[in-house]
Amino acid sequence: IRYLFIAINAYINLFQPYDGWVNYFYLPAGVNVIATLVCGHLGALGIGFGSFAWNIFNKDMDLVSALTLSVVPVLSCSASYFAYEKLTGQTFSTEWRTPSIQDVSRFVVIYAIINSALHHLVFPYVLGGRMFSQSSLFQMLIGDFLGATFLFLCLNILASLLIDLMKYMTSENEV
Repeated sequence: IRYLFIAINAYINLFQPYDGWVNYFYLPAGVNVIATLVCGHLGALGIGFGSFAWNIFNKDMDLVSALTLSVVPVLSCSASYFAYEKLTGQTFSTEWRTPSIQDVSRFVVIYAIINSALHHLVFPYVLGGRMFSQSSLFQMLIGDFLGATFLFLCLNILASLLIDLMKYMTSENEV
């Protein structure tokens, strides 16, 4: 799923063309957040596999760089999950409940900060000295926040519509 959303995101150009590294609107951040909230640390591992597949098949980089850039989202998701649990005292792994918009908003802010910071720490080493500016850090922070929030809202609306449709269909069958 992450691989698919990265491919879709390559065609979304808000404010400037997507350079393959940072964007003002990054849909895969939503996949990262939802997979982590739903599946916890196992969801974070799935994110790493999707990221690795994208890096190997679509970027011109060696195996070590691709692997390193795939570990960063896993660390970002895991650290965000841990920080969220510690800061809010809530856990999603022991008691399942549908995350509220407040839960997701808090988690998305934590994720966007951690993910942007970790990527910008790793980028210069993995990408052969290519430096990223404070503006690219801000751009990634905004992109992660907007992409994750947008995807969560879309899935929430879709789930609500499906639930309403199922209720309607069940009430029609009872008559």
